[in-house]
Amino acid sequence: MKKSSILILTALTLIFASCASDNDSVKQAHQQNLNSSIDERISKFMTEAADARLADIEEGKLALEKGTNDLIKNYAQQLIDDNEKLLKDLRTLAAQKNIVLPTTLSNDKADGLNDLREKEGKKFDEKFIEMVQRDHKRDLDNFEDAADSNDRDIQQFAQRNVTLFEKHLAQVDQVEESNERISEGSTEDVDK
Repeated sequence: MKKSSILILTALTLIFASCASDNDSVKQAHQQNLNSSIDERISKFMTEAADARLADIEEGKLALEKGTNDLIKNYAQQLIDDNEKLLKDLRTLAAQKNIVLPTTLSNDKADGLNDLREKEGKKFDEKFIEMVQRDHKRDLDNFEDAADSNDRDIQQFAQRNVTLFEKHLAQVDQVEESNERISEGSTEDVDK
């Protein structure tokens, strides 16, 4: 009996230590939510949506600083504005539901942001567009899934914001097309 108690205590200590050493704020928030009996699907949606909003805001700020043309910078400003509002709404809903949200980027999002930060010029523009397209497709899927939630508040929140991601995807596709034409034009000018 004494040996099994020691083994259980040791196992719990190791589990706690491994969780404490993980500094990923999204994982920590999700774990806190699971410990407070919040529905796992809702917790995952809310924590990942907050992480994605934080990332979009930071990507937008980088694009304002490093983007090579007004198309990129104008889109970046809209991305920041829309995601700051969405994050505020998300935090309000999370507070009503007693859901803990991350306050900093997840390790994965921070790595992606660092990769973007290393790019310059046209390579930066291309990487920014690629990241936004990929992330917003994922966001659209996540919000469409959440729109089928059993929780009416989550369902309505997700439904209201599906159109935002559809709009952002359409806009970033236009930015990509225009950016390619600008790049081709500058290449043709160099060839002359």
